[in-house]
Amino acid sequence: MSKNEIDYKQCADYLSKRDSNLEQLVKKHGIVKLPPKEDPFTKFIKIIVNQQLSNKAASTIFSRLESKISKFNPTYIKELDDEVFREAGISKQKASYIKNVSKIFLSNNDIEKYLERLDDFELEKYLTSIKGLGQWSSSMYMMFNMHRLNIFTSGDVALNKAIRQIYDVDVKKQSNLSKLKKLETLWSPYRTIACLYLWKYVDSDESFL
Repeated sequence: MSKNEIDYKQCADYLSKRDSNLEQLVKKHGIVKLPPKEDPFTKFIKIIVNQQLSNKAASTIFSRLESKISKFNPTYIKELDDEVFREAGISKQKASYIKNVSKIFLSNNDIEKYLERLDDFELEKYLTSIKGLGQWSSSMYMMFNMHRLNIFTSGDVALNKAIRQIYDVDVKKQSNLSKLKKLETLWSPYRTIACLYLWKYVDSDESFL
């Protein structure tokens, strides 16, 4: 196993020992893994498209966009007419977010290397400073395209549903924040992998991301 390769079995074993609920999910689903990393620019656009949508709907809209463009790069996307986005099913607001990300990539050719150098705290701070990328979007990018292993977001509907059903914790209630923090501490340093199992529990198809 190379230095940067993730030992998913080690992650699953650790979570199983710490949390009996996750142990049952590991037994049921086996070893779960993060998908391969994608082109960073493409991934940012996917995540923006996915905001407040099901993965199925987001996948359909993204496919429509792909079918309408000839070059999937920042230079081309930055100049794309808003009508093309609209026809694909992307709102004017999301189109502006996508164009903003295009500008950032064009102004920094080494953005991928820059992001890799940041620790989790610095990375989240930088990503959430980008217009159109909130905490959920930043967490999805850190999980699915940077393979950071200790990321969690309470902004994900499916994760909240799993936590409510398994642990009887409603993360939307202020009074339950301490209970959620205890769970996050329990799952650290593999909160990302814990999320993968929680998504499996609610049969949420995260394959689009």
